[in-house]
Amino acid sequence: MYQPPSTPPPATPQVGKVALFFGLRAGLLLGIAQSVLLIYQNHGPDSAFSDLTTPLSLFFWVAALLGAGYLTARQMGKISAGTLAGLWAGAIAGIFTAGTILVELIYMFGFGSLEWLITIIASYLTGLILFILFTMGAGTGLGALGGLIGQSFFSKTPTPPQPQYQQQRISSQLKEPPQQ
Repeated sequence: MYQPPSTPPPATPQVGKVALFFGLRAGLLLGIAQSVLLIYQNHGPDSAFSDLTTPLSLFFWVAALLGAGYLTARQMGKISAGTLAGLWAGAIAGIFTAGTILVELIYMFGFGSLEWLITIIASYLTGLILFILFTMGAGTGLGALGGLIGQSFFSKTPTPPQPQYQQQRISSQLKEPPQQ
């Protein structure tokens, strides 16, 4: 008699892994978008869009950090998961954007001697570290707010597992008639 295979209970993913997943995605997308806006703002033509880069940048930061917290908390059901995702997103986007700012500063001041390059990096390093810490703090706060929103959309009842049908071999089901 055929017995369907028992399905193992669904494993719940760890909060840290899910937060890192959504935080990494949001942080990379935000860092790339912010870097493109910075480069356009510094090297692009003067147009009506040039005046909108700062509000657009602010919108990107708020949307990405809220979104990372929301998506994580909606999946995990915990506000702390959204907070952690916002922290990751803020840290990664801050590092990415700080790197772009540093490259822009070196480009703006020119490629002089090695002492000149070290002076530029050392003088702006404290500001860039504070910028990264600020983005981590903003990410934590906005991630927690997104986590609060996302927790309300969390479904506490797990979805029933879908039945898994296995294809059976026809030859094993056919029985030969008894011979007389």
